[in-house]
Amino acid sequence: MFSSLHGDASLFKAEEWLKAGDFACEMRFFPHAFQCYQRSNEAEKSEAALRRINDTIDKITNVLEDIPAKLSNLIEDIRLSNPLDPAKWLGIANILLKDFSDELSQNKLSVATKDAAKFALAFAIYCAKRSGNAVTEMNTVLESLMQDEEQASDNEKKLDLTALAIKKNQDPVKVICFGDNISLGLMPDWSIAFNETYHYLWSKETDRKISLANNAVSGAGVLDLCLYTRRDIINYKPDLAIILIGNVDAWLTEDAVLAYQVLYSSMLKVIKDQGITPIVVSPIPQVIANFPQSEMPTGLTKDDYKIELFVKAAKKAAIENDVCFVDAYTNFPKEEKYFANGYNQPNLEGQTLITKALLEKTI
Repeated sequence: MFSSLHGDASLFKAEEWLKAGDFACEMRFFPHAFQCYQRSNEAEKSEAALRRINDTIDKITNVLEDIPAKLSNLIEDIRLSNPLDPAKWLGIANILLKDFSDELSQNKLSVATKDAAKFALAFAIYCAKRSGNAVTEMNTVLESLMQDEEQASDNEKKLDLTALAIKKNQDPVKVICFGDNISLGLMPDWSIAFNETYHYLWSKETDRKISLANNAVSGAGVLDLCLYTRRDIINYKPDLAIILIGNVDAWLTEDAVLAYQVLYSSMLKVIKDQGITPIVVSPIPQVIANFPQSEMPTGLTKDDYKIELFVKAAKKAAIENDVCFVDAYTNFPKEEKYFANGYNQPNLEGQTLITKALLEKTI
């Protein structure tokens, strides 16, 4: 693809930068795509490059459009500048916590204030943990906000595709899949095996006609769901949204579990409020012993990766919102033969195991 590259990016031709940007867009690496299109336009100004630059800016900047209403004005100054600034989010959380405390003391606590306080604090925890900051005290406060909430329990809720199609008067049923490299179907050679993804295989096994769009992003987690729910799910106006996140989040260690659950639950509510039926697919086991050291976050050991905690948190978020939960974890062996790269990208055999779990929860 890059025939003119010889150790110097400046040797790329305009057309090659366009191709690189298109490839990055296909992978949904939008910031990288933006840089490639800029380089193309620098090498040779063209309408094609400018059009792609504008389209990519829209994809990058449409963030945090669907969050608790009481947060909207508070985040406006960081939404399009630095929406992941942990210090800013902590300040926002403190404002909401004061409102929470004031309302509680007057016995006038509203659901809106509590939801906004939880979301802001969870977002602050997540961003702080990503930046390498301590979050123990914040987690203690977040846990206290959730103490009086009913604990999630097992349920057997299933997805009734026929009822969904009748309710929406929709045939085929429009489905969006959101997730990380597992849902994307990313292979070790950087190709995308869409026809081997669990959601594609599932769509071919159901009794309903399915129109499927794959909006997964390699490396995505719950933060991406918060940032891009409108861009990647709501704007497509699907009937059903299949979501599998958590395998990337787990590298933030158990310190991020509670924030993951709160943010996940909040976005499931947003999606449901838009008339879209979400279905939560659990994270899957990975062969951590085979994980390359070069791909692990700095300062972590393989013992820090506790994916089972995120499986439980995903289930709680699903039950809190009366959403179907697919347990793809329990019957997925921790064996390298199920992974294309030997540790975290399921091959066809591994994807088929997830498909089986999804079919078991589909009527």
